[in-house]
Amino acid sequence: MPLWFAAGLITVFWSLTWLWSHPAWGLSLSLLVAAGAWWGRGFLISSASPLPAIQAQAITPGQIETQLQATQALITTLNQYNTTHNLETQLFSIRQNLQRQHLSLFLWGNVGNHLASLGAELARLGNGNWQIQVSEDLRVMPNSDLILFVISGDLTGSEHQALQTLKDQQQRFLVIWQEPARPHLGELGILEQALTPKLAEFVAPRDWLKIKAHDPGLEPLQSRLSEILATEKQTLIWQHTLQASIRLCQQTQNQINQARKELALPIINRYQWLGAGAAAVNPVPILDLVVTGGLLVQLTLEMGKLYQRNFNLTQARPLAETLLRVMVQFGAVEVTTQTLSHWLKGNSLTYLAGSCLQGASVAYLLRVGGLSLIDYWQTVAAQPESKVNLGSQLQASLQKTMAQLPRSAFFRNFQPQV
Repeated sequence: MPLWFAAGLITVFWSLTWLWSHPAWGLSLSLLVAAGAWWGRGFLISSASPLPAIQAQAITPGQIETQLQATQALITTLNQYNTTHNLETQLFSIRQNLQRQHLSLFLWGNVGNHLASLGAELARLGNGNWQIQVSEDLRVMPNSDLILFVISGDLTGSEHQALQTLKDQQQRFLVIWQEPARPHLGELGILEQALTPKLAEFVAPRDWLKIKAHDPGLEPLQSRLSEILATEKQTLIWQHTLQASIRLCQQTQNQINQARKELALPIINRYQWLGAGAAAVNPVPILDLVVTGGLLVQLTLEMGKLYQRNFNLTQARPLAETLLRVMVQFGAVEVTTQTLSHWLKGNSLTYLAGSCLQGASVAYLLRVGGLSLIDYWQTVAAQPESKVNLGSQLQASLQKTMAQLPRSAFFRNFQPQV
């Protein structure tokens, strides 16, 4: 306990020294406490402008190489934290796929569409020009150059959703319609008339082909595949390679995020206890934000080094100040105090002084701030901070953190450790 109070006293002294050397910022904190509700109203009303739609561009070898190098750079970064992975092997395989001469096809559809026999026949007709995989699970998105989506009868809800997913992910695909084996009189015409506007939303007419279920005449499909092989093969291989590299890049970034978070959590724990100690020995409630602000700057600086944000104390301060301002505007301080006050009604015997309320409040704010910084840096990891709306993104990270962090559980766990 003496060490705990000693740490608190040292932190109070540092925070007050920092406040006196930055009177403008200290004044801003006071104003924020007084006008937080009004500023919060304006902040919540404002919103970032939507990003303009990005038009699809032709893929080039240079674009693929740039993406592959970016993925390699991330793998190199990951190796600083963890080397027990096979991501470099996967990257090598992606590079090798650029040299292949055959197309990768994927036959996809619902159970009962005779996909196995259709796949075997297509494999025979391919003559080495394509390799084919078959799946009857619409819940798993295929990974190939060209997807052959097989339907029969009318379009079901799950099939419509699968087509929408293919379209949203900009996958290249054909739709193969199996005619009913024993159609009723006039049924084919009715079904085809109903399907035409539905499929026009997803594919061009030349990419919608009809076959018979039990006596498949595959000449139209074989002819269309031969045409695609002659005119689109290289583009499809490039597109598949680029998408595979992007997925691997995302997978690598996720592992980096997890490794850094595991290192960041002990840092946050240390600062939240320093903040609790400082607030517990501080008799002036208004200085809670000063203590939080001072420690939040140091926390931002230390965590920034972990996330390879090469800035000094002067550069870390604006980010910490913005985060604290957002916390006040969004009501984190008020919510923390209200939650603690309500919880303490049933725990008055275990909490001997109101200073513990201040300590728990500051500890929670520092934890929320630290976790929000983690989310913020993970969100902007793939883009320069100069292109990020700092306040808007920090608000989104703070909202996400406060929703995920169980406040009552934090306070219950905090009390026995005091």
